[in-house]
Amino acid sequence: MRRSASRPPSTAPASPRRSGVSPGTRDGEFISTPRARLILVAITACAAFLRLYHFGQSPPGLNQDEAVNAWNAWCLLKTGHDMTGASWPVFYSHAIGDNRTTLYSYALLPFQAIGGLGVWTTRLPNAVAGIACVPLLYGVGARLFGRGTGLIAALLLALDPWALFMSRWGIEGGLCPLLALGTLALLLAAGLPFDEIPRAPRVALAALAGLFAGLACYGYWCMRLYVPALLALLALAIGRAGWARLARGRGLAALAAFASGLCVTLGPLAWKHLVDPAIGRRAAMTRLWDPGTPLAEIARRVAGRYFAHFGPDFLFVRGDRYELVSPIGQGEFSWYMLPVMIAGLAFAFARARRSRAARVLLATVIAYPAGDVISRYPSVHAMRSAPGIPALVLLAAFGAAAAGAWLWARRRPIAVAAAIAFGVAIAALDGRFLVRYFGEYNARPEIYHGYHADLIDATRWLGPRLGAYDAVFCTAIGMNEPFAVTLVGLSWDPRRWFAEPRDTRVVGDWDVTLRYGKMRFMHERLWVPDYERLANDGRPERALFIVRPGELGLEKPVHVIRGPDGRDALWLCEESI
Repeated sequence: MRRSASRPPSTAPASPRRSGVSPGTRDGEFISTPRARLILVAITACAAFLRLYHFGQSPPGLNQDEAVNAWNAWCLLKTGHDMTGASWPVFYSHAIGDNRTTLYSYALLPFQAIGGLGVWTTRLPNAVAGIACVPLLYGVGARLFGRGTGLIAALLLALDPWALFMSRWGIEGGLCPLLALGTLALLLAAGLPFDEIPRAPRVALAALAGLFAGLACYGYWCMRLYVPALLALLALAIGRAGWARLARGRGLAALAAFASGLCVTLGPLAWKHLVDPAIGRRAAMTRLWDPGTPLAEIARRVAGRYFAHFGPDFLFVRGDRYELVSPIGQGEFSWYMLPVMIAGLAFAFARARRSRAARVLLATVIAYPAGDVISRYPSVHAMRSAPGIPALVLLAAFGAAAAGAWLWARRRPIAVAAAIAFGVAIAALDGRFLVRYFGEYNARPEIYHGYHADLIDATRWLGPRLGAYDAVFCTAIGMNEPFAVTLVGLSWDPRRWFAEPRDTRVVGDWDVTLRYGKMRFMHERLWVPDYERLANDGRPERALFIVRPGELGLEKPVHVIRGPDGRDALWLCEESI
């Protein structure tokens, strides 16, 4: 049918305000909202499956820091005091020589109230947080760059080895991706000028964003460096036009609401850092430089540590070099992420002058190492750097979507071939990692013993039989703070912890617990006087020894814990003393 000459077709581009598209910045909008939601549900289900599959394994057992977190929370839940007797601590909680943050302990409370004390409930907060990050990152990516970028980001985060590991154990650092991502998501939801489309600022959400950003600083220590760095960089990213919108009307009200919310939560914590030296004990224990180091040398070390976060050794080759948190056989990301991360940087820099969203993305990437630049460690620290996981994943997703759109506009067959190759690489590399992670990883001696899987198995046997013994002596060979692991494994009653005899001593920088109730721990020879007292008290004592095979010359175990290799890991031996 002939087109009417009186109504010529319009060649003007659609208004960004009306179409929701800012030219050159929002790729993948060809995906309809209903279809995007269906895909997102499938991706989130995949993320949930990976984070809950064989829960309690990968890693097996329980790390001592996980156990301390769980025990602190359990004491709070049952008595209103942490393990040292402090009533509902807010700023920090003394644990095993370090003063650790409290947010994870409080996050554990609802899970323990429902499911009790155990390995599952110790790790569930991070699993839930890891699952929640997937749709949240989709929302941020879609808001900044379009639904295609958001979906790619969600998929990459669901499969990422670094994010997966952080979601499967009970350490404070596992909440960092959610805390970092939640701060940015709330700022966007508040209508603050971080994306391309002018929106009326929402004062209540701006206040909530401020409250959340401050609350995030009560999480793992790195958040107290990361959040201020992120906010400062975002303030630069919004540019003059953005600040002009914030300087009047509802923009000014929203900015004031954000600042007020931030002061309410972050203000008391900042004051505590000024007046209480104990709050910085952990930072002092791990500081990158010694007192008296020249300022130029400090700057050199900090800069070197900062740039190491962008090197291939951590990102793609070996990851964190501490064996208990190192990905099996690779770096924190799979190699297919490298080309799309490079593409993301190239497109972001190319668009930065005219695209506020691109500047925001670059700000989050620049902020990623901020929490890990003042502490010493053999490599980049996977937990202190964890707030940057969503930023790096979003960078890769943006690169994949922008490169795909660029190729599609010029060489569609090449774009299709590139998309297929990218999908095959994801399936092959992540599939290989997942098979190893859920398989041989758990059987590795450094993992099986490092996570006290043998001791957890011993407590399962001991629990229903504990009443039959007058004393239990547990080895400390190849174990770190075994008292905490047994507290969780035995689901100990905090009221007994506070009422029965305890013996905790300071050895070097750390607290060493030699005894609680009838449980004794054989650290070096510190336990010997207590054993001799029992031996000479004039009455027979029925004792159980949890020892390494052949330790103390004991024989004929009543129960044997065998490792994945079939070898004896622990002997449980009865003796009369």
